[in-house]
Amino acid sequence: MKSSMNRGLGGGRHWLCGCWAWVWVFLACASPSAEEVQSGAEEPQVEESVQYDAGLEPFVVMAKEDLAERLEVGVETIEVLEAELVVWPDASMGCPDPEMMYIQVPQDGSLIRLQVEDTVFEYHSGGDRPPFLCEEPSAPVGSAHDSDADSD
Repeated sequence: MKSSMNRGLGGGRHWLCGCWAWVWVFLACASPSAEEVQSGAEEPQVEESVQYDAGLEPFVVMAKEDLAERLEVGVETIEVLEAELVVWPDASMGCPDPEMMYIQVPQDGSLIRLQVEDTVFEYHSGGDRPPFLCEEPSAPVGSAHDSDADSD
C-alpha cells in the first residue's frame, strides 16, 4: 500500500511540475518583450467619442456622409463634436434665409456639429426635414448656443 501511495505522490509531483511549466510559458508569452519595454511602446490611445442620444445616430450618419461628399474626404476623417435634440425658435430651424418669412412656431429638431481639420460645420434638422448644412446658423431656443450668438 505504501508503494502505491509513493507512486501516486510521485505522479502528483510530475503533474505539478507540468502545471508550473505551462504557467511559465503563458507568462513568457504574455510579458512584453525587451524591445517593447525599452522603446516605451504603449497601446494605441482610443479617442473619446461624443455621447449622444441613440435616436440621433441616423441623422449623424446622414450629416457625415453629406459632408464627406461635399469635401471629398473619407467619412472617418470627420469628427462629431456635438449631436443634440433642440427646439428651434421658428420654421427656419436655426438657419434663416433673410429673403424668406417663416412660421413663428417652435420646431423640434436636432443640431449636429462636425469638424474636419480646423473647420466646424453645423447640420440642422427639424420637422420632416433631414439634416442639412447650415452655413449661417442661429442658436436654438434656450441653449448654451444663445450666449455664443449674443457675444458675436
